[in-house]
Parts: sequence; C-alpha cells; structure tokens
Amino acid sequence: MRVPHSASARHGPSRDGAFPNCGSGIIGLMDKGSRTSQRRVPSDKLYGLEPTMSFLDLVHARYSCRAFTDEPVTDDELAKLLEAVRFAPTAKNAQPVRVWVFRSDEALAKIRACTSCHFGAPLLVLFGADAGAEGVFVRPSDGQNAALGDATIVAAHYMLEAKDLGLDTTWVGFFDTGKINEAFPQTVGYDLVGLFPTGHADPEKGRPTPRHTQRKELAEFVQEL
Repeated sequence: MRVPHSASARHGPSRDGAFPNCGSGIIGLMDKGSRTSQRRVPSDKLYGLEPTMSFLDLVHARYSCRAFTDEPVTDDELAKLLEAVRFAPTAKNAQPVRVWVFRSDEALAKIRACTSCHFGAPLLVLFGADAGAEGVFVRPSDGQNAALGDATIVAAHYMLEAKDLGLDTTWVGFFDTGKINEAFPQTVGYDLVGLFPTGHADPEKGRPTPRHTQRKELAEFVQEL
C-alpha cells in the first residue's frame, strides 16, 4: 500500500556522499522520479493474502526468507527499494545512515565471504549508522545517540518495501565486521546494523519456518500505564 509522502527529506548525500558502491545508474533512475503511486504484489508471494494489501497485511506477509532463486532484482525494483530508504523517518531528519549495495559478481563474492547467511540471494544490501553525522540527534538527558535507531528504521522500511514489491528478504546480523571492513573500506567507521539478502523466494526451500508465527501475547510485553 502506498501512502503519499508528507515529510521532506534532503535529496542526496550528507558529507562524503551517500550509497557507496551503488552504481550511478540506480541513483540516476531514482533522481528521474522512478516511483509508483500504487503497486500490487503477486498473489503467490502472499501465501493466501489478497493482492491489494493494507499495512497490517504487509506486516503479516513479511517473513525471513532463507533460500532464493537466481532471478535478479531489477534496476527498477532496486530504485524503489532505495526510494523507500530515502524517505524513512530519522530523528531531526538528520539521516545518519549509510547503505551499501552488492550485486556485481565481484561484490557478491566478497560480501558472501564475510557471512554464511547470504542464502544465495542475487542482491545483498548492508545498512550502517553514522553516529558522527552532522545534525544527528543526541538525547540531552542521557547522551543516547539516535543514529543506530535511525538506521534500524531505515532498514525496516527497506524490508517492508521489498515485500510490497513481491520480493523477500531476511535481516542478517551474523557477519564478520572485520572482514567486511577489510573487503570494503567504505564501511570503516560505521556501526553495521544489518545485511539483507534480497530476491525471489525459492518456492520450496524459501518458505516461512514454523517459528515465524510464534508470537508473544501482548500482555507479556505491553503495559498500559
């Protein structure tokens, strides 16, 4: 479901340039306004849900996919994923986030060597937090830096947009930060939040696990004061 954008966002990078390792063709595609106001997800991606989704439908449809086909993510799909990233909310709209896109054969080989949890996806996207970014919000009462939370919000937007496009993902935290920093020096100095294998779910091996639906009751973690 597409909601009209109401918040403003700075177009382009802060400080040293956004989206290292992301080809200029994709950024150019975004800059030309590659957006849609309404989109449908193929019904076979929803496992029984209707093709037109409410936000809660989308939340319920998303799951952690751990097996992918070799069908590539298109330039247009990637542009839409990054547009969802660009318009994600951050504290003071500081956008203290970095995003690295891996889809060339060389880049995929290098990032796959840094984690066993790539699941053969044709696209991997890494999110990092820039705690030293200009304008990043730091809470005066306790000094908490908002960059990590901001990057997490941005990554969640990516994950949900992927499902809205009929793609699947999983949030991977199991990777070797040192190896990533060595293989990709652009990532040095950032807090690496999550790596997202992205693509089309394998119809047999890429389905939700039984654990996916095991949810706590609200009373276990929600308290009305």
